[in-house]
Amino acid sequence: MKLIRIPNEREPVCLIELRKVTNDYSHLQGDCMLETKSTLSTLQMDSCAYCERKLNSVFIEHYIPRSAGTGLEFDNLLAVCSGNYYIDKLKGDKIDHCDTKKGNTRLSLDPRNQCHIDTLTYTEDATLISTHLQFQHDIDVNLNLNFYELKRERQDAFNEVDLEYIVGEAYRNFPLKERLQRLIIMAERGEFEFSAYIKFRVVARLSYIIDSEKQ
Repeated sequence: MKLIRIPNEREPVCLIELRKVTNDYSHLQGDCMLETKSTLSTLQMDSCAYCERKLNSVFIEHYIPRSAGTGLEFDNLLAVCSGNYYIDKLKGDKIDHCDTKKGNTRLSLDPRNQCHIDTLTYTEDATLISTHLQFQHDIDVNLNLNFYELKRERQDAFNEVDLEYIVGEAYRNFPLKERLQRLIIMAERGEFEFSAYIKFRVVARLSYIIDSEKQ
């Protein structure tokens, strides 16, 4: 999970106009729905607000649930994945996560809050952890962001980046530190799936190199 910024100045005009008439989310339809989804996805670098998987299909999530009376407030809307991780599509076997798992639960962890994101880190097996106990409860229980298959995808994403940019032949002419620094910038731009995990791993490797040079 990485910081999600929803600046109001980027709010679709159609949503502003619709809200002058109603705050009922059910009226968000057609072209305005498509524009709102596209805007949210672009702001989030085409990644799910919770699990960071790339958004093949965009679903709109109310961070504060609609059951609490929210409707068309743009800064409360997030782009999320389907929340269905299919183990066997033919049988319908799936794991619920992200918004599908969350339902109407009020979260403590807010992907729009830098202070919350700063509590997050990862373990060696790609488990997302927080120094805040309630945030960890949200991660593990309310959002289910640490099931085995998702952690494996995080690690696989880093392994691909590692093979191409760090140990791969194509970039061997560039100093390793330069490659790592470039990867951090790319991750911050959301150029990878699971960019927060990739950035975490690359920063750790770069820090190790810098510390070794000081010794």
